[in-house]
This record gives sequence, structure tokens and C-alpha cells, in this order.
Amino acid sequence: MKKYYVNKNSRLVKMKGLPILANVENTAIIGLSSSGVSFWSKIQNEEIVSEKDCLENMELLSSLQELDFISEKEYVTNNKQLNLTSAYLHVSNRCNLNCLGCYSHDDKRNKESDPSLASLKTALKRLHNCSVRSAVISGGEPFLRSDLSKLLYYGKKDLMIEHIAIITNGTVNVDYSKFKDIVDEITVSIDGFSKDVPTFIRNEGIFDAIINTVKLIKKTGINVSILPTLHSKNSSFIHNYKELANELGVELNFSILSVCDTPEFHDFIPSTKNLHELSESLLSLGSSVHDTPIGADLNAGLSCGAANSVISIAADGNIYPCHMLHEKEFTLGNIFTADLTIENINKNVVTYFDNANADTIEDCQDCEYKYFCSSGCRARAYFKYGNISKKDSYCELSKYFYDRLSEQLLENLQNSSEAK
Repeated sequence: MKKYYVNKNSRLVKMKGLPILANVENTAIIGLSSSGVSFWSKIQNEEIVSEKDCLENMELLSSLQELDFISEKEYVTNNKQLNLTSAYLHVSNRCNLNCLGCYSHDDKRNKESDPSLASLKTALKRLHNCSVRSAVISGGEPFLRSDLSKLLYYGKKDLMIEHIAIITNGTVNVDYSKFKDIVDEITVSIDGFSKDVPTFIRNEGIFDAIINTVKLIKKTGINVSILPTLHSKNSSFIHNYKELANELGVELNFSILSVCDTPEFHDFIPSTKNLHELSESLLSLGSSVHDTPIGADLNAGLSCGAANSVISIAADGNIYPCHMLHEKEFTLGNIFTADLTIENINKNVVTYFDNANADTIEDCQDCEYKYFCSSGCRARAYFKYGNISKKDSYCELSKYFYDRLSEQLLENLQNSSEAK
């Protein structure tokens, strides 16, 4: 007889009748057969299984242990640590463009001085001390800082942060070769897919400059990707962006316009039809959308990670749950003035976000996809309803995506069965 302890982050769910075991902490999933479901039920409910059961389910048992669904030792909960893995660091509030719906735009844009290099180094060190493995350098426009390479050298060479990325608008004239060994990836935001196409949400006349920047970065050997923002006016052009990425020989990712439904943005917010079209296109291309957990790979999660696994640092050092929620009411602390520890963090905000998840959000509770979309984006819920505990306003995008994906999985399983 053998006793195993079950990770409290394990969830057994069904997608269109397919039993799937999901680890909402590390994103792992395991598809189960009927015998696998029976074996899992014994572990979960009885916690003691026979040697015969273990031998008959050896492959599954190995996966359950390897992916941390179960352990031979009892799990110990530690609430005295931060669980951060990634962070945005806004190194400037200055920007040379004025893009509609910019997530970092505020009343201080181009009015306040940049934070000092010493302050930003302090921020990186404190993030590193909390085991942050991925830092996204953002703004404003990061390359407007003449000392950006010094900051990145410190982060990559001195602190040895695992992954450092930069998001840029691609319009600043910079010697990108200086960044060759101190940044892992540069993401260039783009708007149109051709100079002959009118811009949608960005300044006009910048397409050629952006494409030239992409080519210059690629020439240095730095990983470079392009990042269009999707909305109602360009949702039918996803394949055009794919063609552009192929032509440039770079990776392609998408973001989706996430704003309040005000008159300024009303005509840009995707309709349900737009969201369904986006889902179909993303499935056909195998592409993903930033801030929306849909893509070619099926992963599990309980929440979007805001104020938990991810945080965002504003240019004044204030800490927020994510880069789209730089709201005063969600301030967690200030990284320039205090170490990033559980004692220095606003626990009420952390608890508020922890409690807004797939198990607690009313509109999510009965959805079969809730652990695959990870309850969606809390920022979009806030923009739509003024409440992070409501459903993602683009819920229909994920729901339609997983409907179609599950149909494909069932079809593949049927074809595989028939082939045997």
C-alpha cells in the first residue's frame, strides 16, 4: 500500500466530456483515460493505493509526481513569501508618440523627470531578490533613456536576471548593437501591416521607420518580435500581420485593446463577431495574445497572476498588480523606498486579487474552460464593470477559442482511434 499527498492546486475538469487533470499553480495538464480517472479518484479520495494499482498506472503515476500533482511528502503551505516570477519595470514616463489606448498613458506623460539610474538599479535588485526571473522593460518609450544600456548591463551581467525583454515603439534612432548581450528579446509594437494602409491607433507616417528598426535589431542577432494591438478595425487582418512577420523573419505576437468603453474608444472595442473571428484566426495561425491566456498550448491556471506572480513598477517606483492597472487604489507599495517583502506590501490589495479567481468569480464558476483561460484578465473586468471580481469583458474570445479547440481535440482523438 502506498500513500500520496495531493497538491491543493490540482483540479479534475472535463472539456467537452474529456477528463483533464489541471495543476493551476504550474500550468501543467494531463489528459486522463477512464482508468486514469479511477486511479486519480483513489489517490484523491482514499489517499492510499495498492501496489497493483501503482504498477497498472505506472506511466500516469510518474507524470503525476513529475508535474507536482502528488507527492510522497505532505505539502506545506507557506504564506510568508512572495510568489513573483515576472515584473514590468517602467523606466520612463516620456514617449514620442501618442497612441490611442496606451496602457501606460497618464496625466504625467512627458511632464515629469525620469527616475534616476540608481533608483532603477535598486528596483531591479529588489525584484531579483524576490526571485523574479523575467523583467519586461517598458515605458513610455524605454529607448529615450540614454543610460538604458547601463541599466540592462546591471540586470543581466551583475544580477544575472534570467530573461530581460524590452517593449518599444520602434521609432527612436538607437545603436541596437549595444544591447546584444544584455537583453534577451526586443518587442516592437506596430499598428499597420503596410505603409499603404492607414494607421489605426498610432501616429501616421511611422511604418517605414518601425520596419527599419525591426531589421536593424534582427541584424544584431537579438531576438525580435512584432506586436500588433488587435481591435475592431484590424481584427480581420491577422493573416496580413502574419505575412509581414514571415517577410521580416521575426516572431509575431498580439495584444488586444483593453480599455474602458468610453466614447473615445467605443468604435475600437471588438464586437462578439470580431472576437469569434479573432479566435478562428488565432487557431489557424497557432498564435497567442498577450494578457489573454489563449494560444497553441493548453495550460492551466486559477487567475491571471496579477499581484501574485506578476507585478508592475511605475516610473515613480509605485508597485501595482499589473501593467494595465496602475490605479491609485491598487498601490502595493514603492520599490524605490522599501525592499519588496511581504511585510512591505499592501496585503489588502494582494488578498483582493487572490480572491478574484476561477473558483470565486460568479460568472466563471460553472464554465468548463475556467481553468484554461485562468478566469481571464482582471484589468478588463475592472475597465468594464469597475470591479475585478467580474468576468473578463472579452470572455467570449476565450470561450469561443476553447470551444473550437476542444472540437479539434475530439476530432483528433476520433481519427487516432479509427487509425488503430
